[in-house]
Amino acid sequence: MPKTKDATYYLKRYWGYDNFREPQAEVIESVLSGRDTFVRLSTGGGKSVCYQIPALMMGGLCLVVSPLISLMRDQVENLRNRGIMAQALTSDMPQAAQTNVLNNCLYGNTRLLYVSPERLKNRLFLDVLRRLDVKLIAVDEAHCVSQWGYDFRPPYLDIGKVRYLFPKAPILALTATATVAVIDDICDKLRMHDERRFCGTLRRKNVVYMVQEEGDKLGRIKRIIAKVGGSGIVYCRTRHDCETLASHLAASGILAKAYHAGLEPQQRSRIQEEWMQGRLQVMVATNAFGMGVDKADVRYVIHVHIPSSPEAYFQEAGRVGRDGKRAFAVLLYGKSDFDELDYYYEHSFPTVAEVKEIYGQLCEHYKIAYGSGENEEYEFDALDFCKRRGVGMTELYAALLELEREGLVSSPVRERTVSKVQITASPAEVERFMDNSPRYSSLLSLLLRSVEGIYSDFCEINEKRLAHKLEEADELPPPLEDDPVEPSGGAIVRGMLKHLESLDILRYKPCSSLPQIRFLAPRTSLDYTTMGGDEWRARKRHAEERKEAMVAYVKASEGCRQQLLLRYFGEESQEYCGWCDLCIGRNRKKSDEEITKQICQVLHPSPLPRAELMRQLDDIQEQEVDRIIKDLLDRRLIEFTKDFRLRWTNK
Repeated sequence: MPKTKDATYYLKRYWGYDNFREPQAEVIESVLSGRDTFVRLSTGGGKSVCYQIPALMMGGLCLVVSPLISLMRDQVENLRNRGIMAQALTSDMPQAAQTNVLNNCLYGNTRLLYVSPERLKNRLFLDVLRRLDVKLIAVDEAHCVSQWGYDFRPPYLDIGKVRYLFPKAPILALTATATVAVIDDICDKLRMHDERRFCGTLRRKNVVYMVQEEGDKLGRIKRIIAKVGGSGIVYCRTRHDCETLASHLAASGILAKAYHAGLEPQQRSRIQEEWMQGRLQVMVATNAFGMGVDKADVRYVIHVHIPSSPEAYFQEAGRVGRDGKRAFAVLLYGKSDFDELDYYYEHSFPTVAEVKEIYGQLCEHYKIAYGSGENEEYEFDALDFCKRRGVGMTELYAALLELEREGLVSSPVRERTVSKVQITASPAEVERFMDNSPRYSSLLSLLLRSVEGIYSDFCEINEKRLAHKLEEADELPPPLEDDPVEPSGGAIVRGMLKHLESLDILRYKPCSSLPQIRFLAPRTSLDYTTMGGDEWRARKRHAEERKEAMVAYVKASEGCRQQLLLRYFGEESQEYCGWCDLCIGRNRKKSDEEITKQICQVLHPSPLPRAELMRQLDDIQEQEVDRIIKDLLDRRLIEFTKDFRLRWTNK
């Protein structure tokens, strides 16, 4: 087995570095020795190298489990640009492309294969996987394994089962956010034994953590952007908040756009590319944005609402300042935000009755009868479903998570799918139909000739290619007279397939950018269920503890922000950062007289709006300024003008 010192050759050859960061070398040594290994490194700490270099040195194949298609593709592209053979197997790939990827793994020189955790439920994939020479199993974003963590995803639990196929292959679990309890749970769920654990420091000396109570969040955000400059992210809780805030910022001349799961994939990709290239200054996003995004020069991350947990906050705030330069993580809150946080917590744990109600509504929505529906897949427009059924979005996704735990429904996955067709009528029925329906006979004949297995299962098709072949044979029928516009050939084929489906000749699943929801088991009454038991209560208790820890962080009035975050993750530190709002308040606290004098100096020439006054006094905590302003108003030393400016009265 190669020694770790040999790893520096690969580091230099493929990455151009002479030395590893702490503790990369020790992690690689552990993996090469065959030990199960857990790694927690801060965002941007170089986790990927910890499995990519062993993959080159161990021979065979490294199976990498990763949560996002975009993240997998970025990693594969990066590795290929370095001359390393890597592949990603994603559900939006045509079947032929998936087969080609697996053949390259079987017979080619592929060193890393990236798959989603959902892929590990696919029996056909597992049958091929058994034949592969898997030397290492790497689990990225490993906190998703733990049901006690903030981002638990049930499909991750299947990773532990895969190791039975490769008992000699070590597992390497990597994450940027995990408490001690979550680390223990990850190692248990992945069936790791005699593992080595590496928890590098989460301290980031260049990041300034700030928490501000703010009544005018929009004004504060504008001031931060103007003062700090450069590229940034503003996180909001809902899609509506993102759209509204992005519109306000754009109206103020700031290059900002909204990013959330409600946008089309192409639109999200375009907006992300604009931001990555610096053509867009501010990304206003839900937490759907950020995982796997590697932009070094992010100068500020602003949270408009209180996140659900310190883990979620630390993960999102960690996207700032990866270039090592001074950067700011700012959390703005108002008094109502605490009530909103409680609301989302309560609605994230629906009762058994609520889950059963939503499950029944889902089955009715897709017309699934009792005992049927297994492995059926449908487009899922969550917003439309919520409007039709009177269900809140938070309740819906919480219920889907519970149903996924029960093995009934898979959480919706937003991926660009391919169109699929299965002929359901018998061959004799199809033949009779073709004899009596000349408009559709050429299309059906083409499907029967060119699509293998179309009677037995759904098969992938491309409507444009089918239309092109029919056009070449002069067999594409003209559009129907009631078509409002002259459709393309692909649109004509789609219309024909929909009509054939209405006649029960075939089943047609058009290509869609909507999320796909799958029913994993036949519809059941849910009379016998494990929901709502001890595990459910324990998860709710852990979530409440995380929520309370987040509230305590926001309300903290002494200490150091970075120190508080480190302590939550089990890293004790006596060192203050010296830059956060608590450190500034402790080290640079001004007397009331000094603040009053500064306000007088700023207002003495002419009245100013409150926002402008705050901008000129930006070295003082806004809460302190507001307190002094209230006192000065009460003493009539300052007053509001008719246009709501503050004026010194000279009394």
